Amino acid sequence: RYKINFILHHTVGAMLTSPDHKWKDRRDDLLQLCFQTLQLLPRLAESVPHHKSDVRQVIIHFEGKEFLSAVACETWDTLYDYGIPIDPDIFIPVLRRCAMLDILDKDWNMLGGWEDILKGLEAKCCPSGPILRLPCDAVLHEQTTILRNARNSMQCKFFSVRFMRYTEDQAPQRWRYFPKCSAPACSNIEYPNKLHPYRCRKCWYFHYCSKSCMEYCDEIMGLHPKFCKDTPTSKAQLCQKETETYLTHGSSWNGSGGNGDGENAPIVCAACGCSEEVVTSAGGADGGNMKRCSKCQKVYYCSRQCQEWDWRHGGHKQACTVASSNGKDAVTMVLTDTTSNGTSETA
Repeated sequence: RYKINFILHHTVGAMLTSPDHKWKDRRDDLLQLCFQTLQLLPRLAESVPHHKSDVRQVIIHFEGKEFLSAVACETWDTLYDYGIPIDPDIFIPVLRRCAMLDILDKDWNMLGGWEDILKGLEAKCCPSGPILRLPCDAVLHEQTTILRNARNSMQCKFFSVRFMRYTEDQAPQRWRYFPKCSAPACSNIEYPNKLHPYRCRKCWYFHYCSKSCMEYCDEIMGLHPKFCKDTPTSKAQLCQKETETYLTHGSSWNGSGGNGDGENAPIVCAACGCSEEVVTSAGGADGGNMKRCSKCQKVYYCSRQCQEWDWRHGGHKQACTVASSNGKDAVTMVLTDTTSNGTSETA
C-alpha cells in the first residue's frame, strides 16, 4: 500500500500540481493515465471472482480486492486531495463501477459512502457544477454505507478482544446486526428474498453467503469462535431481534435506472451512467459496444458487471418484469449488442 501511495499520491500528485510548464503541458495525459488506471480495475476484478465452495479462491479474491481497492483509492484520492479538476462525464461512471464492485475504498472510511464521495468530488474537483445523480446512486450509497458500518463493527470487535479496549456497553456497533456477509472483505448482502445460507443461532452476529466464507472466518481466521463466546446473552438477543426485523421488512429500494422512453434520449449505461460515446471510444469492458436488455428493450449497459449489479441490486429485475408483456419474472437476463445483428449474450 505504501508503494502504491508513493507512486500515485505523491509522484503523480506532484506532477499534476507542478508549476513547471513541462508538467502543465502534460496534465491532460496524466489525467488520462488516472482514468485508464481506474478503467482497468473492474476488468482485473473479474479475474479474481468470489467462489462459493473453494476457500483458496476466496482468499485470492479477498487479497485481489484489497490490492485493487488500494489502487483505486489512491488514484481518486490524489485527484480529491489536490483539487484537480476532472470531467465528471468521464470519471464518475468508472468510479461508480468500481463502487459497485466494492473496490473503490477498502473500508469506505476515506470520505464515507458513495454519496459522500460524490459530494467531496463535487466540492473540490467539479467546478463546472454538480454531478448528475442516477437512480442507482441511492441504492449504491445504501450498500456502501452498510459495508462501511459492518466493517467498522468488525474492527471494534478486533480492538475489544485484542486490546480489551471497550466495556460491554461501549462501541455498541459490535453487537448490531448488519446484512453484509460476516467475512470482513466480502461484500455480499442478504435480502429478505435471498437469505444467507449459514447463520450462527447463538450470537446471531455471524452469517455467511457461502461455505467458503464460513470456512475462511471460522477456521482460517478464527473470528467466529473467538467473538461468539464473548457475546453476552442480552446482546445476542438484541442482534436476533434486529435480524428478524430486517428479514421481515427488508429494504424499500425498488427503483431502476434507464434511458426513459424517448427515442431521442442519449444512450447511457443504466447502472454506472457511462455514455455510449465514452464506451465506444474507450473500448468498453465487453467489446466496446453498449448492450441492451432484450426483454424490456428499454435499458442499456456498458458491461456485464453493470448489468449484473442492476439486475441483482439496482431494481431492474422488478422494473423489467413489470415492463414485459407477459408479466412473468425473468429467469435469465439477455443482453443484445446494439451494433450486431441477431447476436445475443446471456448473463
